Amino acid sequence: MVLNLALQEAGMSKDDIEAVSMDAATIVSAFVSGEIDAAGLWYPAIDQIKAQVPDLTELASTEDVEDAAFPTAFVSADGADRELTERVVRVLQRANDYRAGHEDEAIALSAAMLDRSEEEVRADAAHVETMTTEELVAVTEDGTAAGWLEQLAEFFVAAGSLEESPDVSSYYAGDLYSEVFAQ
Repeated sequence: MVLNLALQEAGMSKDDIEAVSMDAATIVSAFVSGEIDAAGLWYPAIDQIKAQVPDLTELASTEDVEDAAFPTAFVSADGADRELTERVVRVLQRANDYRAGHEDEAIALSAAMLDRSEEEVRADAAHVETMTTEELVAVTEDGTAAGWLEQLAEFFVAAGSLEESPDVSSYYAGDLYSEVFAQ
């Protein structure tokens, strides 16, 4: 996504570059060895490259994209059991609030679970804005979250991944998220 936005800002498109799909580990080794000139990837892989190529130039980042949001989402199948879905949402909200209120502990737990150093996990977490459930409910109820999703859908339309932007209410169960929080 950021690659497309950076190219667009530079007056270019993917037709102006030779894009090669690779998994993250291959991207890191190809960039470090000089086999590729540029890479579009995410943290913590970027930090792995920076450790080996400290003088690289970071051309674009999600932080460079003004007025854009790159939300994380949880999904369920249409027709999923409502009670089970509510229970899962409740667990996700509790976990999210724990993470928001206990950053150091959440990083330590994640590092242990992922068999990574706390430093690596902390570096990755530094690129994420964690909102509390109360904050997420507020941006859901005031329409901000729907705006983020509409903007993201428009990006996918412009990138050719979607033919048209779907109505946010057809896929975002913000009312359910808010209802579970209120219980």
